Amino acid sequence: MSQTNGSRRLDAIILLNRPQTEQKWSDSSSLQNEHILVIQAKHSRLGMSLMGQAFFSKELMAEVFRKKGKPKSVRHIALCIRDDSTLRPLLEKRGVQVEVRS
Repeated sequence: MSQTNGSRRLDAIILLNRPQTEQKWSDSSSLQNEHILVIQAKHSRLGMSLMGQAFFSKELMAEVFRKKGKPKSVRHIALCIRDDSTLRPLLEKRGVQVEVRS
């Protein structure tokens, strides 16, 4: 964060090859050959807010991968409690998977 930009938060980044412990993102020096889940979540119906967060998280993570190495696989997930049949295909067409959990 600086005077010209704000902080950007992800709800979760899961590195599937590593033990399930909570750690700071900055502690991860390399993402080379990792299997990664990037998750944005809302306790509501799939909507424009969650879609924007999920889509732009995908774009921002591309910058991180250029600096920390290319992962083996990455899945971007928008997690919500209710679906939207019009919005879901628009987001999935852009490479973000929608998961509905109540």
